[in-house]
Parts: sequence; C-alpha cells; structure tokens
Amino acid sequence: GTWMKEAMRQVDEALSQEETPIVVGGSCMYLDWLVNGEPDAPKSDPAAQARIAEQLQPFQDSMDWDGAIALLAAVDEEKAAKINRNNWQRLARQLEVVRSPPRKSARGSRDCYDIRAFFLSPADRQALFHRIDRRCVAMLR
Repeated sequence: GTWMKEAMRQVDEALSQEETPIVVGGSCMYLDWLVNGEPDAPKSDPAAQARIAEQLQPFQDSMDWDGAIALLAAVDEEKAAKINRNNWQRLARQLEVVRSPPRKSARGSRDCYDIRAFFLSPADRQALFHRIDRRCVAMLR
C-alpha cells in the first residue's frame, strides 16, 4: 500500500505541474494497484491464520487436497476454482479472506486519470529469459 500511495502522490504532483507522468517497470501486482487501487482483501490476522492452519493440518497430513479445497468451495466456488492444486498457502489465505467480516471496498476509481499501458514483447522471449537469468546470476556473484 505504501508504494501505491507514494506513486499516486507523485503522479498527482506531476499532473498538477501539467507534466505527463510515466510509470515504468514494476510487477503486475504494483501496476494493478496503481491502476485499480489496493485490493479488497483484509489484512492478515495471526489468530485466524492459526485456526485455519489447525483446520487444514489433517488434510495436509493425509494429502487430501480435494477435501481441503471443498472447505473453500462450500463458501466460494469461484475462488476455489482459481487455486492451483496443492497451493496450501493460497488456500489458507483465501479461507481467511472469505471468513473475514465484509469491509468497504478499498479499490478506488481512477476514472479521472487518462491511463495508457504499453508492453514490450520481444520476438524471442527465450533469449530474454536467458539474459535475465545471466543478470541474476551475475548479481549473486
């Protein structure tokens, strides 16, 4: 949330000076927050996490993914369908979210902004992936 608030402050400051802000880079998550506002999910609650972990433990011990995902599907089939098999961490988080009290949406309208997105997509993506890998390895040395 801090990054998004600061980014919006910088965008608004540039616009107030009749400049065109250009946001470059970032992950899809950061760009989504910038364009759509913070997600509606509640903050994580350690007590709720502990209760859910305890509830999921027997399913994990017996490797019963279908039984575990049924807990979420009983409340929200759409969310359950989107979780990759055996992604226990995401399942636990989604159970926490659906069991949390409803809250007012934090996603704000950005209708007052003229947002345009451009993406670079190289013809040879494999070459790009290898180049990124080499840069990461070089940074670790």
